[in-house]
Amino acid sequence: MRDAWTCADSLPWFNYERAAARARRTLFGDYRLRRLKGACDAWPRARVSARRLAPVRSRVPVLFISGGRDAVTPPRWAAEVKRGFPNGRQIVIPWSGHVYDGLSNLDTCLDPMILSFLDSADARRVDVRCIPKMRPPPFEVDAAGR
Repeated sequence: MRDAWTCADSLPWFNYERAAARARRTLFGDYRLRRLKGACDAWPRARVSARRLAPVRSRVPVLFISGGRDAVTPPRWAAEVKRGFPNGRQIVIPWSGHVYDGLSNLDTCLDPMILSFLDSADARRVDVRCIPKMRPPPFEVDAAGR
């Protein structure tokens, strides 16, 4: 599934040589890009029109939930997409990454927000006052400094 998606929707639309050159300057190098390109060279894939990259515009209600520390899909991406959804709302959970695992108050904060949106189909009505209570567990260092 990953190759079917990535080989059709990602690899054809970026400059592989430039990305590989940048990757080679990192500790990990361009290993993953080379492996992906090799897989895509042999993988059957759909031809995707460049029109698919055009921004989506719709009046449907959408609740965008972003993690403030998400390096995979940063909040600015959701903010950009949200511009095409006048009935949309973006909520940023500051301490969250790409997933919310480990944060406190998931069942008393995040779940009710999602259920409220599903019940009302109105993103503006979602109560976000509990978000500051969604925090990661404390970080501890033992006496030996480990």
